[in-house]
Amino acid sequence: MYIREIYQKSWNRKTITEWKQSYLVLRGAMFYQFADSSFQYAQHSLNLRDIMEEVCRIDLTNDEKYVFQITFSTDTSTAGNSLCALQISCPNEEILQRWISAISMALYVSADNPPPVACMAILTSTHLVFAQEGVNCAVDGFMRCLCSISREEFNDIKMKYLIASFDCLLQSWVGFSNISWFEEIFGFG
Repeated sequence: MYIREIYQKSWNRKTITEWKQSYLVLRGAMFYQFADSSFQYAQHSLNLRDIMEEVCRIDLTNDEKYVFQITFSTDTSTAGNSLCALQISCPNEEILQRWISAISMALYVSADNPPPVACMAILTSTHLVFAQEGVNCAVDGFMRCLCSISREEFNDIKMKYLIASFDCLLQSWVGFSNISWFEEIFGFG
């Protein structure tokens, strides 16, 4: 991948370096940039959680096609210049989206905040099934059943309706991200 740096020279002047090939590693919230594939000496070692303001796709006219930018909120000074952003050019759309997602997830996930698990609720004529998609679900259709509740058990479910959130007490808590899902599954509304 190719990367270039944007430095803030003064309040009204920015310097943009030339594109250079780099090897990038994201480990947790730590972003590393290496000059070669030996991965021995990092040119940049940045804790994105501490200094990043935003990550977003940018469209550059007459330049690289698949580019995203990491903008920094705090001073990351290098030889008197303040690094205010990195622009990273990806080989294709898929890799661009993966990097943006990985960086966003790295900032979200912490010890107190485990990574979210993609799962879904499926209502059949006889059961409510909570399932998690397998790694290659789009290809092989594999889904792991997390919990299954028969229609008869719906009568025994005790509902708890809160203003801030909507929860259903089964044997354990199941959270719904919005009221319409809750109402659709349990036949309210």
